[in-house]
Formats: sequence, structure tokens, C-alpha cells
Amino acid sequence: MNQEEILDDGVGLMLESSGDSLDDDSESFSEADQCRKSTEQVAAFCRSLHDMNPSECATSSSSPSLESPFPPPATGTATRQLSDADKLRKVICELVETERTYVKDLHCLIGRYLTPLQKETCLTQDELDILVGNLPEMVEFQVEFLKTLEDGTRLVPDLEKLERVDQFKKILFSLGGSFLYYADRFKIYSAFCASHTKVPKVLVKAKTDADFKAFLEERNPKQQHSSTLESYLIKPIQRVLKYPLLLRELYSLTDPDSEEHYHLNVAMTAMNKVASHINEMQKIHEEFGLVFDQLIAEQSGDKKEVADLSMGDLLLHTSVAWINPPSSLGKWKKDPQLAAFIFRTAVVFVCKDGSKQKKKMVSLS
Repeated sequence: MNQEEILDDGVGLMLESSGDSLDDDSESFSEADQCRKSTEQVAAFCRSLHDMNPSECATSSSSPSLESPFPPPATGTATRQLSDADKLRKVICELVETERTYVKDLHCLIGRYLTPLQKETCLTQDELDILVGNLPEMVEFQVEFLKTLEDGTRLVPDLEKLERVDQFKKILFSLGGSFLYYADRFKIYSAFCASHTKVPKVLVKAKTDADFKAFLEERNPKQQHSSTLESYLIKPIQRVLKYPLLLRELYSLTDPDSEEHYHLNVAMTAMNKVASHINEMQKIHEEFGLVFDQLIAEQSGDKKEVADLSMGDLLLHTSVAWINPPSSLGKWKKDPQLAAFIFRTAVVFVCKDGSKQKKKMVSLS
């Protein structure tokens, strides 16, 4: 399944990549260093652009603007073939306008469904945690990211009058720089996307729980599919997969020999790596999520030493050699398959039976 199919269907989370994984440590760190250097260059360039245009970059509020920086489409004019400048302006408009709509949808998801749900008794706390996840943190981040995109479009006055692709240089540097600067922050989507596999099990409860069904119907009185809780919850996954596609469109419309073409390519590569990372986290969660949940549940005492093993907190995972396995492993003692997971708050080792692919918890520290 390709990205376009996922974005249309709203199902799954797959992205073709160049084979990058968390196991490719040396290569990943080398590429990360290059990306950080590029980010610093772009950020410095963008700051100089903002210094040159202080009045155009000023905003009156920290909340997302409701007014579009783009003019309404002209009406009553003869149909003509779009120039590359027209196409570029259209993609920039789509990027910013859809980002504004996305932020609005996130606020709606929390305000219409998730906050009121916490006052109801139809779901358990664990079920609420599955639906809410780290959405508040994601909303805060997306509001900040939207502001940088809007600021970028204000760098050039009379955007609608630009006739040549090279005139978009300031805007493209700013937009590409925003994605480079925030690439690592987008990894907060890992936990949300990984836990999304549990969402259907929660929503199906509406078929047997009259109170939950009544709540969902009350929140969507017109019974529109686009306004269902399920539809809102898939939007973050759709959005994070959409960014590389939009950047690819901007990249394809620029001069291959231009500086902005190079920086958009770096930004596109960075966001592809983010999507690949999220996809990798989902695969790990599908395979080992139950083991992680069991480790958390089996901790004794009122206050758990490790409260959560979220994919958003996973720093590294790899296969390791166990040079002194205990005799208690029995038949697994010979060449045990051991996987190591390094979280922010714990290190987890999981031993698998290679013949039956059964996972056995080994230690938590």
C-alpha cells in the first residue's frame, strides 16, 4: 500500500523508505549531523530574512490565525494553463491552508469528544488513555508549527503577484527550514500512531454500550462520517504522511540548480525519515506492545517505578548477544534471540523462542 492509498483510505501506516532503521546507528547519526548542519544554515538564513522584513513577520496572537494570507481565487477570468509559479503558489497555499484546517480539527477533536468523554463513565481510564494519548502535546506543537508556516508566507509581499519561480526563494527557504527545524519534534507522533491500533477495540464498545453510543450520536447529530470520533482520530496519521508529499511537490517545481531546490530536498528527506521512524515504532508496538504493557502492569506498589513504556520514549532498539544466559532458559539457552529496547526511563530485554516466535520477558531495569 502506498502513501496515496493510505491518505485516501485512512487505514494503516506504511511508508516506503530507503531501508533506514534504528539499527543503522552509525549511518543515522552521520546523516543526522548533516541534517542538523543544514538546519542551522537554513535557520540562520531565515532569521536574516525575518530581520529584513520585521513588519511582515509580526503576529498579534499566539493562536492560529483565522485569516488566510492568500487572496481568494479570481472569478470570471478565462481558463488558462497554470505556469510553474502558479503551481508553486497553489501548493504553498494548500500546505498552509490544510495545516490551519488540521489544527482546527485537533482542537475540535479534544473539545467535542475527548474532554467531554472524561466526564462520562462509559469508558475506563485505560480506554480514555488510548484515545487521548499525547494529543494535548501534539496540539501545542502543531499550533507552534502552523505559526512558522504562516510567518513564512508573509516574507514576500504581494505573493499573488509573483510571476517567476525564483521570486519564491525567501518563502521556500522559510518553509523548508521549518520542517528541518521541527523534524525531530514530529517524532512525538510515534506514540499516537503506535497506540492507534488499539482504537478500534475501544470504539467498537459503542455497539454494546448504550451510553457510549448515545454520547457519540449527541456529538455528531448530523451523523456525518467526517465528524465521527473515528474520523478525527485518523487525521494525525494522515497529516504526518502528507508532509513529504507536499514537500515533494514544492521540490519538483523549483530549479534543480537552485539553493531552495537543495534545501527542499533536505527537508523532504528529513520528513521521510520521520515517517519511516513512526512506521518502525508501530511495527515494534504491534510485536512487543503486549510485553511492554505486561511489564508495567506487573510492577507492585502504589507508585510504579516505570509508569509507561511509550513508543514516543523509545530511544534505541537492537538485537544483542547474550553471552551468559542462565540455565533456567532451558531449551532457549542455546543462541537465544535477545532484543534490547532503551527507553527514557528503562531498559527492556526480550527473549524470543525462535521456533514458535513466543516472547518471554527477561528483565526490566
